[in-house]
Amino acid sequence: MLTGFWAAFRLRTWTEHVGIDLPGHENSHRFSAGWIARALFLPHHTDHHYEHHLSPQVPCYRLPQLRATMALDRPVLTLKGLFNPAVRTD
Repeated sequence: MLTGFWAAFRLRTWTEHVGIDLPGHENSHRFSAGWIARALFLPHHTDHHYEHHLSPQVPCYRLPQLRATMALDRPVLTLKGLFNPAVRTD
């Protein structure tokens, strides 16, 4: 609990906001994660955090439906793409 929780919490925080500062965009990453990552450190559809910033009134369990209906020009990266700057297109 002393080490594992804080490591997962820091990673989750990083996937939400850290390292992005785009004018005219919501300051949040737009990415998708596999079921293992969602089960271990991205609960409650944290990988849909960008959509949460666009529509904060939508409950977390409806965020995947919201992403499917939104037509945005910003691509959805993979979790691996967040860690690999060569893959990013921000």
